[in-house]
Parts: sequence; C-alpha cells; structure tokens
Amino acid sequence: MKRTSLSIKELAQNMMSKTEDFDLVYAVLFPDEAMALTKELLTIKGTTIGTITLEEVEYDNYEKEYYVCLTDDYKVSVERAYHEANEYHGAMYYTIGGAYVFIDEDASSTIVSTAENCVFAELKVKDKAPADDEDCECTEAACIEIDFEDLYRHLLEYIYKEMIYIF
Repeated sequence: MKRTSLSIKELAQNMMSKTEDFDLVYAVLFPDEAMALTKELLTIKGTTIGTITLEEVEYDNYEKEYYVCLTDDYKVSVERAYHEANEYHGAMYYTIGGAYVFIDEDASSTIVSTAENCVFAELKVKDKAPADDEDCECTEAACIEIDFEDLYRHLLEYIYKEMIYIF
C-alpha cells in the first residue's frame, strides 16, 4: 500500500485529481479531519453536496471513521464507516468498492480487508488536530480547529449561492 503525508488542503486537491481515473474517491478519516476535509472540498468550485451525515463527537459519541466520498461529477458525500448492530445486521464497517481510497494510518484494518476492488493509499494527515488530552504545541495554522456552527454556516452559504444560480 502506498503511503503519503498530506495536509487537508492537499488531500482535497488530490481527491479532485483522482476523479479523472476513478468514479469514486474516498478518504477514510476520523471526525475532526472528516469535517475539515468536507469543508475544504465544498470550497472548491464545481463541487456539490450529496448526502452529509456528520455529527459532533460530543453529540452522539461516535469517534470512529467516516467515509468522505467524492464522485467523478464532484458530488461530496459523508457517512459513518462503522454501524452498530441492529435488527438488520450485526455491528460492522460498511464495505466500499471500486474506488481510490485515502485511508488514515490509524483507521481500522477491517476497512481494507473488506473493501472490494479498491486502490489504497495510507494517509498521514499533516495538520491533524491533537487529541483533547494532548497538549497542542503547534501553531494555530497547523492545528485543525473545527467549529460545527462555522461548518453549518458555510453549508448554508453554499446552498444559498447555489440557489441564486438556479433562479
């Protein structure tokens, strides 16, 4: 598996370029980085919103990986990678297939072992935020600080801008 180290901005640019060769490009990231990447992708001209399911960890205690997906027509979708057991299936990671996948170096190996027909690149996010119990000794520009209100405001601005183009 290829290994790469990218900032969130570089990851977004790499995902865009990979859509030339793949119908789907995924990034498998933990909540803070998934939020930052989603925001970055939506600032790129031509991207649109697909389905985004992304909550604050404090809201639902979900700390596992998310799939951030970019399609070849530049639609951005985000969903949980792991799903708890319910009446339809046991606890599991959703399977992804036929895609180029940037996967966080700390992500579960189950994602790789259950994927179908994917090309993987192991990812080290250069500007990954420290865990809450770690001291941040980095500059403000190097740390990812996610404000969910800021992301929602950004999404509303995006939707408003798209509505203006429609009418």
